[in-house]
Amino acid sequence: MKNDIIAVDVSLDFIRHVDRLLERSKLEIFEWFLKPTFTCRVKTYIYKDKSSLRVGLKRRLNKEYPSYMVACMVDEDENNHRSINLYEAPVECEDSYNRKEYNQVVFHELVHYITDLLYGKLPEWLTEGIAVYLDGSYKNSLLDILDKLKTYQIPSVADMKDDMFVLEDDSGNKLYDGYELSYLMIRYVLETLGKDYLFVLMKNKDQIELVEQATLSDAIEYFNCQYLEENTIKSRNL
Repeated sequence: MKNDIIAVDVSLDFIRHVDRLLERSKLEIFEWFLKPTFTCRVKTYIYKDKSSLRVGLKRRLNKEYPSYMVACMVDEDENNHRSINLYEAPVECEDSYNRKEYNQVVFHELVHYITDLLYGKLPEWLTEGIAVYLDGSYKNSLLDILDKLKTYQIPSVADMKDDMFVLEDDSGNKLYDGYELSYLMIRYVLETLGKDYLFVLMKNKDQIELVEQATLSDAIEYFNCQYLEENTIKSRNL
């Protein structure tokens, strides 16, 4: 194996699948971060199913994880040890991820792993924004996100983390979704200021705090303008 994979009651076929996926994905992610010669062995725990994943994490890290969690990257300790934690996704599944769909989840967690490896701990909007930008989750959803902004409360970015990263009201309606807002912020920075600016920002945590709220506001304004342009073009083509 090219990576440090620890698995119990997991098929050898899936272990090999994850190892190959990590190797392919590392090349793509390091290339995006302009580190094409960089390499690493990824510490990866694989559990037999979703329930075992939560139980295993609780046992190892003494922390409760939500029932909807299907994978995670965790900081193991204060010595910068980190790991990706997965379960064996079935080849076919109707009510959750099948193996092909789960590949995107593995890629997402690897983005977190590499971001943490290169830059250390960063605000959640930055790490999640980069991960969903690179994994393609919202590649075709920009207009849907902008429609939701009409109902969202614009949060304080400094508070948009942990249990406040996605906020719902008592009826379960989203007041805002940190993943979507973070995607807008990262995409805005890349389209208007460029990747070099993003990398410099990621090295300066004090500067991040100074610009993050303005970045959200500017991103919303920027994409609202793009959205109006796109609607105008569509109406002309009808």
